[in-house]
Amino acid sequence: MKNQVKKLFFSRCLAAALSGVMLFNIMPKSMATETGFNVDSLTLQPAETTSAINFNWYAPEGTTDAKIKFGGKIYEVTESALTTPTKVDESKYTDTGKIVCKTTVNGLTAGTKYGYQISNDGGKTWSQTYTYTTPQSDNFKFAFTSDPQIKEDGSTNTEGWNSSDETNQTGWAKLMEVVAKQGVSLMVSAGDQVEDQSWGKSSEYAAFFAPE
Repeated sequence: MKNQVKKLFFSRCLAAALSGVMLFNIMPKSMATETGFNVDSLTLQPAETTSAINFNWYAPEGTTDAKIKFGGKIYEVTESALTTPTKVDESKYTDTGKIVCKTTVNGLTAGTKYGYQISNDGGKTWSQTYTYTTPQSDNFKFAFTSDPQIKEDGSTNTEGWNSSDETNQTGWAKLMEVVAKQGVSLMVSAGDQVEDQSWGKSSEYAAFFAPE
């Protein structure tokens, strides 16, 4: 019965993701002693099975041979053009000169810590090493969030999350610290992560991806 409930929950989470609700893993942690570049807007998301995980990140425009080295194995990556926001305000939108990279890593073992690196030039240079730990096979923790309404530096929205310095950005970062300390494996977001989503204000998305 327990396994049936777990499978049902996971299938509903996946269905929600496909219908537009954003599911994402806690922001990837880097190993402070490692050298290498920081990956732009790196996220991990559930794949079709519990033994796989999806990766997404930005790479410089012109990248044609991105790769990910995960658990000692190198995976190929799909590159595609960055989708332009529905209403671009050039004073806010600065995500030019980038492309989107996506791949799926398979064959993961439950309860295992993995290290991984990303290359945007066919393996000539690699990012710093990030880590990801898969949930246990019989249980996992998840968190649900909605409407942080992240605004640009120094501003706030009373309908969003505010912290002691009255900025939504800091409130979001503090929340992620609390969630990470609870050992959460999966974060489910109902949306409205940023305030100016239709204009694509890049500084707000940068704040969303900032917590590690």
